[in-house]
Amino acid sequence: MTPSLSALAGLPTGTRETCRGAPVSDHPGVGLAGGPALPLHGVTGALALNETLHFVGIDWAAVEHAVCIMDVTGKIVSQIMIKPSADGIAVLVRRLAELGDPADIPIAIERPNGRLVDLLLEPGHPVVPVNPNAIKTWRDGEVFSGAKSDAGNAAMIAEYLHLRQHRLRTVTGTTDEALTEALRDAVLAVASVLTALGTAIKDLDRSTVAHLGERPDGKILTSLPRSSQINAAQMLAGWDDCRQAYECPDSVAALAGCTAVPNQSGKHRAVHFRWACNKHFRRAMTSFADNSRHANPWAAKIYRDAIADGKDHPHAVRVLVRAWIRVIWRCWLDSTSYAPTKHGALRRQITPTAA
Repeated sequence: MTPSLSALAGLPTGTRETCRGAPVSDHPGVGLAGGPALPLHGVTGALALNETLHFVGIDWAAVEHAVCIMDVTGKIVSQIMIKPSADGIAVLVRRLAELGDPADIPIAIERPNGRLVDLLLEPGHPVVPVNPNAIKTWRDGEVFSGAKSDAGNAAMIAEYLHLRQHRLRTVTGTTDEALTEALRDAVLAVASVLTALGTAIKDLDRSTVAHLGERPDGKILTSLPRSSQINAAQMLAGWDDCRQAYECPDSVAALAGCTAVPNQSGKHRAVHFRWACNKHFRRAMTSFADNSRHANPWAAKIYRDAIADGKDHPHAVRVLVRAWIRVIWRCWLDSTSYAPTKHGALRRQITPTAA
């Protein structure tokens, strides 16, 4: 017998009272109008605004910053792109000044500090740092297709600020003169260290070039097309001049990480990238090979054929490295410099065959 609706009135439905839910903070922070707020590490100051009529979201990037301006009803008023420079931020500040008092126009951004934040704090805008993971979760719940764009991210950040302003907190700028001076000294110290490091690297490069001619195989590597003094020294450091160290050109190619590693078991056959190698040697050889194809028709053809075969650029360069290693191997054994006139494959390519 089915009970009547009046008999069921007042009884709990579902399992909400018994199921475990997400953890809830017992000590929330203080947000807008005394409401609960979640504290954000490294951020101080509550977002307490009198009459907020606009909310701004910024999706910052290295090339352009996407900006979305949203009104109190959630309607997008404007979407603009600005340059990541002081002039670009000045354009945004002037645009926002037309909308009202900067103190009543909060700006949300996915970072709590930096030059961008400082430039936004100067005119008096409340800057609200938001967690990138929170924005990602918010976007995943709103955009089911997974579509993503800079302008869309800025709109999501502005909407997040609009709807969750009572739980967010503002960031405050650095006003302590002692701290500001300490940061200045730290930046100058780092700059001086980097300057000294750059000078030391240049001195080492000059020393390397000066001693390259003293090595018997230095002339071989410097005779290669588009091989600079530094690049030749790097290749020589990895190759060395011990003839007994290598059995064949493939041994050198394996040391340079330019040969695939076979993997066979029963009917299964596969090859994978060679990770165990001399990384500095591989970088030197691939840099040379990539440069050589711009000056040597034979090298350019090998690279083009590899690309036409479906290989990507790094793979095609490694194919060219293996070809160059065979050529250098012959010069290395004979202790002779590379001569294009003696390179048979190059000569056959540039010399048309007789009909």
